[in-house]
Amino acid sequence: MLYTFQGKIIYLCRKYDTGDRYYKSVSERVERIEYGDSSSSFFVPPKSVQEKNEKLWILIGGNAALALEWYDFCAAVQQRYPHYSFLLYEYDGYGFNTKSTPSPESIDRSMKQLYETFSNNRKIPPEINLLGHSLGSAAVLRFAAANNKKVNIKKTILISPFTSMLDMARVVLGPLPFIETLLRHRWNNIESMKMLQQSKASIPKIFITHGTRDGIVPFDQGKKLYEAALSTGIDSVEFLPVQDANHNDIISRGFGDILDMMEQHDEDESCAVDTDT
Repeated sequence: MLYTFQGKIIYLCRKYDTGDRYYKSVSERVERIEYGDSSSSFFVPPKSVQEKNEKLWILIGGNAALALEWYDFCAAVQQRYPHYSFLLYEYDGYGFNTKSTPSPESIDRSMKQLYETFSNNRKIPPEINLLGHSLGSAAVLRFAAANNKKVNIKKTILISPFTSMLDMARVVLGPLPFIETLLRHRWNNIESMKMLQQSKASIPKIFITHGTRDGIVPFDQGKKLYEAALSTGIDSVEFLPVQDANHNDIISRGFGDILDMMEQHDEDESCAVDTDT
C-alpha cells in the first residue's frame, strides 16, 4: 500500500476554484504561460523596470501550494524591489495541469519545458534566480544541478528544505524495514548538491533558511544540508535559522531576511557563515 499510494501522500494535487474571489483577482494580474502537453504556470511581471535591470525569479512552493497562492509574496517583494519578476511554476497534477502526474522526473521535464518556452518567447535577463519552499526547494535544486551549464543561475534560496525523501519517510513512519526499497519518489537534496558541485560550472550563491520550530521538516535537516554543501566543496552557501518559525509561517516571520537574501550583492564574500542557534 505504501509503495502504491505514496504519490498521493507526497503530492496534494489541489485544483483552482475559478469562482473564488481571490483567484479572480489574482488571475487578472498575472500572465498564464502554456507549455508542454497542456501544462501551464504563471508570470508576474515587474512593476516598473528598465529592461536591463529586471531580475527574474523562478519560484516553487511546497507540496500543498498552488502557484498563484504565492502572488501576495511576489507583490510584497515588489513593494521593495519593483524591478523583480516571478515565474511561478505549477507542479504536474496541480492547478490546471490535470493531464500530468507529479514525480521527480516529470517535474524536472516540465520545469525545463517551462523555462525553455518562456525564454524562447521573450527577452529575459541574462541571469535568473531560484527560490523554493519545502518540496519546492528540492525541485529548484534539481533544476540548478541539471541545468547549471546552460542557464546562468545567480542565486538559489532554499526555504525549509529536507535532506532527502528517505529521511523524511523515516521522520514520518519511523525506521520501518525495507522503507528505502519501497520509496519511489527519490528526492535527494544532498545528492543534488553533489551534482551541482560536479557540474564544472559557476556555482550560484546558495541560501538555506529554516525555522527552528519546524514541526514538519525538522530544523536539523536544513542544517545538515548546509553542512553537506560545505563538505562537497560548495563554499558559496549560507545558513540562516529563523528563530521560533515553523514550517508554514517561516515566510512571514523570515520575510525581511528573505528580502535581504534576494538582493545581497555578489561582491559579498561572507557566504560560508554558519549562524548558531
